[in-house]
Amino acid sequence: MLIACDGSSKQRGHEGPPDPYSEAPEALFPSGSAALYRRAMLEDVGLFDESFFLYCEDTDLGLRAQWAGWKCVYVPDAIVEHRYSHSAGRATPRPATAGAR
Repeated sequence: MLIACDGSSKQRGHEGPPDPYSEAPEALFPSGSAALYRRAMLEDVGLFDESFFLYCEDTDLGLRAQWAGWKCVYVPDAIVEHRYSHSAGRATPRPATAGAR
């Protein structure tokens, strides 16, 4: 994940080809849809903040982990299937409202 200029979080390389991401560098934080978390990290920084409810809960958790000194590693061979806005629905105002909140 990346932090955009407007403060929102964005998926690095979303809907793009995987070729530019063949290296395994340290990342800022993972998308919650594609993350494995160490129990020790969750015990250290806490779980997802339920007040986010929909969107950005992974950003909050990932940044808290970074600030506490935990590292995030990108694994280029991992394959994840994630259906964006599948729960909230792409054609509804709910995703935009939740994201802006």
